[in-house]
Amino acid sequence: MKRPEQHEEGDRLRSWRAMTAVVALFSGLASVSDPAGAQAARADSRATYAAPEPGPDIRPAFAGGFAPLLPVPGGALTPWAAHAGGLSPEPGAEPVVLPEQDLAWARTAWAYFTGLPSPAPGQAPPPSPDPAGDGAQGGAPSGQPAPPAPAVPGTGLVPARAGSPVASMWSMGDQVAALLIARRFELIDAQEFDRRFTRILMFLSTMPLAFGELPNRFYSTDTGAMLGADLLDGTAGWSAVDTGRLLIWLRIAAEEHPAFASYIRNAVARWSVCGVLSESGRLQTTAPGENGPAFSVETARGYDAYAIQGYRAWGVEAPLPPLEPSPFEIEVGGTLLSLQEDVTNQAPVMTTPPAYLGLEFGFDPLGSAAEEVAGGRDAEELMQVVHDIQARRWEEEDIPGARADFRRSEEPFTIYGTILANGYPWSVIEPGGAVRTDLPLLTTRGAFALDAFFDGSYADTLMLLAGQLHDPALGWYEGRYEMTGAYETTRTSATNAFVLESIAYRLFGPLFADTARPETLVPIAPDASGACRLPLAAP
Repeated sequence: MKRPEQHEEGDRLRSWRAMTAVVALFSGLASVSDPAGAQAARADSRATYAAPEPGPDIRPAFAGGFAPLLPVPGGALTPWAAHAGGLSPEPGAEPVVLPEQDLAWARTAWAYFTGLPSPAPGQAPPPSPDPAGDGAQGGAPSGQPAPPAPAVPGTGLVPARAGSPVASMWSMGDQVAALLIARRFELIDAQEFDRRFTRILMFLSTMPLAFGELPNRFYSTDTGAMLGADLLDGTAGWSAVDTGRLLIWLRIAAEEHPAFASYIRNAVARWSVCGVLSESGRLQTTAPGENGPAFSVETARGYDAYAIQGYRAWGVEAPLPPLEPSPFEIEVGGTLLSLQEDVTNQAPVMTTPPAYLGLEFGFDPLGSAAEEVAGGRDAEELMQVVHDIQARRWEEEDIPGARADFRRSEEPFTIYGTILANGYPWSVIEPGGAVRTDLPLLTTRGAFALDAFFDGSYADTLMLLAGQLHDPALGWYEGRYEMTGAYETTRTSATNAFVLESIAYRLFGPLFADTARPETLVPIAPDASGACRLPLAAP
């Protein structure tokens, strides 16, 4: 836990970083590393806290306790001296005090999940509005703020995208993450946490399951009914990737709030994971077929290595298949990235997939050695690579970017902004592969990801450009377009939960507690009823 003087030092450092970023931006300076004078100024500003020298291994030590964020000049990944991970305070620890800027940003992110701005300490919360629910799937057009997200409707679900009354398992994972962090930051009190979390657990314990196996891909936030791929009442099937994110945060919740652990176990004990992995070990998805569920391998989105952690967190042995070494490589920004023979089935290189593994697991995956995320790199290596490539592009071409997938409030609703996709550098594509050269975005998630792990002028510039992309009463926007600087004002649960996660990481380290790591993993196997239950779902 940071001491008060360390919080003050952090505020001074952030103010200095913002000031130097402004000077660099408007003076035409574009250097990834700090100049010698800037390093001296940083040293002076850190006089109240003597940081230990980082060792050669930047992986977290998991030795217990919390350590403050230690800035590393020159774009190196930020190490953590020692920590146990997780959100729980140490016994007898003082309440966490967020730096003023982080507190304001966290309140804004939490506002998405309530439809209300979070009141400042001592202020009464404003009255709850009527839940939005006009059924409009498109929402407001890009460039205009969408309607507020519902303030916890009858189902307890918050939409994946503001203006569209649809929730997914990924967005439910966002909601659980935001709720746990809001409680840890004391944005809500214990009673409000209990009320909101209980409604989520009630839904998880009673919601209809796709094919009686796993949560459906889409649910109505108004009625709780399953929705088909057309977002009308029906069955869309399930997604092992989206469900994996929810499982991660339910496991974190069970560890951080043990009073709710039995309710969480009861909810996930209903699920059968027999079909989650293909015969080749790839995560699968389903859709309605002529004779029941039709299985297919999840489309490569870059999140498989992250989502698989959710099943391991609940005791499942689920190794991802190693990819065969490829003789093909492509140079992007001075860095060689591997290419598979079929580039259309290769995970895109983006900022956020490795960032989730860093924020939540400290780049230390559960149950096995590091696995490839994309581009022939594991999460830790890829995080460094995506920083260096984008920083070099900014330095050489004056194009600041933080590439990631994002959402829009009009067609196409989903866009993948990448460093490499389908064999082409800097591709911006729709899910079906159509190229959209007109839609490259500096994403809010990508900016917060790079700022969480790196120090230096590039991270400073990104936060200068992303730090105002929000409405305090509604939440954070998806980003700003690289070519024009125009805002993409669509708001999503993914971006707002990610902002909260990045702030929490800077304060506490990896969010998945060391004590929640399973001691053993067992293969998926059917029980007497033919269902495959999560091993740790049993009491």
